[in-house]
Amino acid sequence: KLYRGEASIKGSLPIGAIPSTHGSGSEVDRFAVLSDSKTRSKAAIVSTKIRPIYAVLDPRITATLPPRLSGATVVDALSHALESFVARNANPVSRCYAREAIHLIAKGIGELMKSGWGELRVRAYFLNAAMLAGAAIDISRTTLVHALEHPISYYHPEIHHGIGLAALLPAWLDYVESVVPELIREIIEPLQKVVGGQSPSQTVKNVIKVLVGETITLEKLGVDEDEYKLIAEDAMRYLKALVLNNPRLPKNVDEIVDLLRKASSE
Repeated sequence: KLYRGEASIKGSLPIGAIPSTHGSGSEVDRFAVLSDSKTRSKAAIVSTKIRPIYAVLDPRITATLPPRLSGATVVDALSHALESFVARNANPVSRCYAREAIHLIAKGIGELMKSGWGELRVRAYFLNAAMLAGAAIDISRTTLVHALEHPISYYHPEIHHGIGLAALLPAWLDYVESVVPELIREIIEPLQKVVGGQSPSQTVKNVIKVLVGETITLEKLGVDEDEYKLIAEDAMRYLKALVLNNPRLPKNVDEIVDLLRKASSE
């Protein structure tokens, strides 16, 4: 009932959070994402009453995550920071959190390339970045990237959320860059200094390759082109608020389908 909007949250016991991944930022935000077979949706309960009142960030807790899963969770934090920085609901505070999150991700990427996942400092950088990016989206929310990834991983639960985002992010950056070029350049620059890239989308592809070992596409993930329209329609059906938070507003479902096609290949 809470998920479907049939009841409201009147209160909760005090929540303390100890994150075991460096991705979601749930330890500082007001969202609880669930999948619901009745409504064929993957969306969030949203309430400040479920925001934790304290969080303990200890990178040692993340140390048993396998490398690819470790990297996939960081892609989630990366996406939170990028999306919140350019979101229509962004403000100076959310951008401050997002900017610092990207700086920490850039430091973590540089250290990861030198020392690998066994270096605890790598995980500390990413854990703090995920927290800051979570604080950013708590203010600004996310955008079209998350509006598309949630239907994808609803229909393909075998696809990790971060891996789904990895397939979408480069195409999304190409899609929004013309509308907010200065913001995109600013937020991408710390990453570009570490991994290079002739364009923002290429820089993010390079980051993803460092984190998960390869470039990700929808085709590689087994998302067929005949699913794209349903995914786009679902984004408009139950995540329209995120679509409308995108810096560039899609004119129609076909425009979203075209973005998904671009995310299907390298």
